[in-house]
Amino acid sequence: PTSPGYTTAKQLFNKFPPNSPDFVYSCRNLEDAMKVVSIANRHNLTIAIKSGGTSMEGFSTCSGNCIQVSLSEYKTYSIDKTTMAANISAGFSNGELYSELFPKNLAVVSGTCQPVGFAGLSLGGGLSILMRGNGLATDNILALQVVLYNGTVVIADTNQH
Repeated sequence: PTSPGYTTAKQLFNKFPPNSPDFVYSCRNLEDAMKVVSIANRHNLTIAIKSGGTSMEGFSTCSGNCIQVSLSEYKTYSIDKTTMAANISAGFSNGELYSELFPKNLAVVSGTCQPVGFAGLSLGGGLSILMRGNGLATDNILALQVVLYNGTVVIADTNQH
């Protein structure tokens, strides 16, 4: 909490929930996520994942003996041109993702509010302007790369986990 940038790093869109984690960690890639989860496990810290930080319920924050893990700097994506399936990391907001895809004449089933984090929105259902023809964002998830509490990674899809 005394480090420079702490206040900015833990900031949320929603000002209502208590938000004073002992630690804030920013992930730039999968290895960072694996590392911070292992550290949290080793030190018995609760983890709050912050994608966009817009959770009205306060899911993206915590207070006390915990670590807020920000994914907002973890931004990579790729598109398989054959299947048109996208691999999108957890750090994008809807606005950022649309800004990347629209110039390429591509779109994803995602939300309508630009600052909302794509990961949280997708896992929470994901209402979209494309949902009448394509379902919710969560209906379109083919697989998830999940960091378990011991720091290992699994792929969750229709065949495993």
